[in-house]
Formats: sequence, structure tokens, C-alpha cells
Amino acid sequence: MRTRALLMSASLLLAGLAFNPSAQAASVVQEFLKRYGELAQSMDIGVDEYCRKSLATMSQLQPQSMATGDLAQLFKALYIVASYVPGRQAAERLEAAADELARRGKLTSEDGARVLQAFAAAHLGEHLERFKRRHGLASDVLALPASEGVDRALHVAKDSGLSMQSFAFPKGGYVLVVGHPQCHFTPRAASDLAQNAALADTLQRYSTWVIPQTGDLTLKLWHDWNKDHPKFPMSVLHQNSQWPELDTKETPVFYFFKDGVLKRTLHGWRGPQRIPDIIEALAEVGIASASAAANR
Repeated sequence: MRTRALLMSASLLLAGLAFNPSAQAASVVQEFLKRYGELAQSMDIGVDEYCRKSLATMSQLQPQSMATGDLAQLFKALYIVASYVPGRQAAERLEAAADELARRGKLTSEDGARVLQAFAAAHLGEHLERFKRRHGLASDVLALPASEGVDRALHVAKDSGLSMQSFAFPKGGYVLVVGHPQCHFTPRAASDLAQNAALADTLQRYSTWVIPQTGDLTLKLWHDWNKDHPKFPMSVLHQNSQWPELDTKETPVFYFFKDGVLKRTLHGWRGPQRIPDIIEALAEVGIASASAAANR
């Protein structure tokens, strides 16, 4: 399989660095960018695994020993990795590359913002604030608190403040909707669904709308969504990897479950003509009342 071959490529890169200290860092980075491009273009589900394996390879590179052009490419590669597999290691390696770029006077404000996003996605608020101060950056990106031992944790925003809770599928039919306030089609979906009062009431009762673990969310953006779409308030996934059923790189996507088992998935939003598909999928997972109610 193509994905297996690409994963093997990452392993070979790692082995090359381990046994050949003179391996060219630029070649490692260019190989990653080439292979990542192939995966992304084909929308291969192996991209997360490839990024995870490649992180181990690129973590061995020394930014201070690289030419500036190659260092900029390393930064680009590490930002891609941090976007797909957010966490401390990716964020700290991205920070090291950024600090070296800054030392050479080559760190842009856009690249600084990308480091802040990586720290926010990794729930490293203190790191984010230190980096902001060190490089004189201004940002209101939200770094949610870390979680220890909470399975399928969700961050919830209410008037009383932010909290974290564990999600468990209820018995019977249920829907998870993966979206983002900044995704053009997510608010369109919410607005179109809200126009059908009976269907909106059903989804309010039998669905949870979630934002993937991300580094580009602000508290204002989150609160504004919940205010503008009161029947479909959004929670935030603490860790994408806790939700293997969900494709967190595409929004909006509707996932229809029956007793916790995924039965059907609807990708994207084409407009109100999508509503019959929603009604049909709800009926498939045992929420048949939605179909009758929505068509009264």
C-alpha cells in the first residue's frame, strides 16, 4: 500500500540519521515535504501516521547548523507536523526552529503566530505566553488547560466560564457534528438547520457539535458562535486522537451513531437540499421522530 511505503520512508530517514551523522538535514526536510504533498493531494488517511513518524526524524536536526533557507523549510515542515499531530514535542521543535530564525532576524510575525497556534493546540499556555513575551507578539489565541486521565474530554464554554467534561455516547441514536466557526460551511449548516424548527429541536436534543483540537480558536470566536447558534453550541475536543471515528481535518461532517457505533457519515454542506439526507440518517440510527416532525 502507498501509505505503508510512505511510513517506511519515514523509518528509513530516521535510520539514516541514526547511523550517518553526516546526513544532510535539508534532504530530510525536502523528503518529508515531498511525501507529505503526495499524501495530502491524495487525501490519504496515512498522513497523521507519516507526520508522527517524521517528527522523530526531524527532532534530531539541529536548527543552528542549518542554512537559513533550509531552516525556513524545516520550520514549514514542523508546522505541518504540529498541525496534524499536536503535542509538546512538535510545538517545542517548532519553537526551536523559530528561535533560531529570530536570532538571524528572519522570523516573521506570521511564523510567530504559527508557533503560538502550536502551543495552543498542545495546551501549553505557559509556553505560549513566554514565547509571546520573548518575541513581542500580540495574540488572543486560546490555550485550553491540559487534561490528565479524562477519556474523550470536551471543553465546554458557558456563561459561568470554561469547564471540562468526559463524553459518553448515550444509548440509541446520537449525532456528532465536527465543525469550526471559521469554516464557511459550518455556520451555513447551522443556519439552514435552524430554519426547520422541528429538526433543529431534534438535533438540539440528540447531537453535540464539536471543534477539533486546534490552535486557531479565540474565546470571543467561541462565545460568538454559541450566542449566534444557541441550539448548536460548540464544545472543543481536548485531544483529537481520543476520537478515532472522526476526521478532524474536514468540516462540517455529521457522524450518526447507534449505541456508540458509527453507522453513517455525511460530509460537507451543500445548502438546504442537504436536509433530507440529515433526516434519513437520523431515521437510520433510530431517531425516526425527526423525519416525521421535520416534514409536518
